[in-house]
Amino acid sequence: MARRFTWRRIFEGLLLAVVLIVIVRTWLIAGILLPQRVAGPSMAEAFLGPHRPVTCRDCGWQFACAESLLPERFTARCPLCGERENDVAKIAPVAGTRLLLDRATFSYRAPRRWEPIVFRCAEQPAQSYLKRVVGLPGEVVELRRGDVYVNGQIERKSLAVARTMGILIDDTRYRPASGRLPARWRGEVEPGGGKPGTASDGSGSTKTPSRWQYVDGRFVLEAVETPDAPKVEVEPNAAATTHPIDWLTYRHRRREDDPLAASTAVNDDYATNQNVSRQLEAVDDVVAAVRLTTTGTGALFLAVERAEGRFVFRLERSGGSLTRDGEELNRRMAIKGPLTALGENRSLTLEWGSLDRRLLVRLNGRLILEHNIDATATTATEPSRPSLAIGGRSLGIAVESAKVWRDVHYLRSPVGVPSAAVPRQHTTAADAYFVLGDNSPVSQDSRVEPPGGVAAQRILGRPLFGASRRGGSRMP
Repeated sequence: MARRFTWRRIFEGLLLAVVLIVIVRTWLIAGILLPQRVAGPSMAEAFLGPHRPVTCRDCGWQFACAESLLPERFTARCPLCGERENDVAKIAPVAGTRLLLDRATFSYRAPRRWEPIVFRCAEQPAQSYLKRVVGLPGEVVELRRGDVYVNGQIERKSLAVARTMGILIDDTRYRPASGRLPARWRGEVEPGGGKPGTASDGSGSTKTPSRWQYVDGRFVLEAVETPDAPKVEVEPNAAATTHPIDWLTYRHRRREDDPLAASTAVNDDYATNQNVSRQLEAVDDVVAAVRLTTTGTGALFLAVERAEGRFVFRLERSGGSLTRDGEELNRRMAIKGPLTALGENRSLTLEWGSLDRRLLVRLNGRLILEHNIDATATTATEPSRPSLAIGGRSLGIAVESAKVWRDVHYLRSPVGVPSAAVPRQHTTAADAYFVLGDNSPVSQDSRVEPPGGVAAQRILGRPLFGASRRGGSRMP
């Protein structure tokens, strides 16, 4: 009896395998799932075309140089540490991202905003393109300072979508061996919610030294009450006093030999575009992603500095609050999820920063705080120099690792096309979609294609299983 049962199980297993093979082959033959490879750099870094994988000789980070955009001297610049003498001449090129084209989904639903699609070229139907949907049928699309506006209102990506598109600009696990890159994460002490250095002697350095230390690859702030530390007012005219906030602050410093070494601005550069010469633009939207543990019963502070000002979130088990340049914006912010893990010496994943003029905080995969920035909140004319910071008061913090990435910054026109030659606003037809490439400087897309957008009948499907990307795939 047992032998008959065993043979039956084997037979059922073989039959199931045959059925699955037939189904998969049928789908492939019918074109429902069509294997393809990305052929160009316009959707980097989410989808890579043919490229050369380069390992930086200084920091060890591996990045991709587009085969069609190799540097003239065959020496590539690392996007993380800025090392410029990475030899690419002897590196064998690899094929673009392998993906499956799903041709079934759009038969029962329309493409969604921020979703990548594959469509036929209007002039050469045998050729297909991969881009991202930004404008839906009948909408008016405008690109302003890197952001997308639809019908006059800014369109905000979810953090999950933004992370698939994000460009990594720093990772504490990859520290340059040469020592030529100044520390980007530094301890700073500030009183209350003001900027670092406001409790200084006028020389720019704070009176109270920071207690942040770099120990065994971690940034550590011990939860130690210091009775002798000077106490300062939390707010002007406030009677209550407290200890200063001890911040670990990220500023995008550059190598000593970099022509832009004096600037801490984050630019819209791409590792893939090594031979593209253009004027870089400053990017406001940056996000930090850290793994950390906390101990104690104090408060955790998160800061985001942009052209509109310095925003500070205060997080405690009882709730949260938000200030801008020391002025209260929201005394009691609704936190979408409990903060019971705070101070319990448990491993946490924390993300905070700004995307599409929105501040956000995500803890262990859950968005717990967000705040939209008023469109009239700034009159700044100087380039933005964004910074991010994490701090504690009576709270111990150990940062195991930290990454910083920037959002895609959309240009009004690609390189080689004057901005004046491109309409400021684009209106999509009633059955068409406005599409853009993630690699905005080199993408040929709806910005320069005939007006009206990509007609629905030209859309072939959506890509699946894009798996060979760099940068964003390594973000937690």
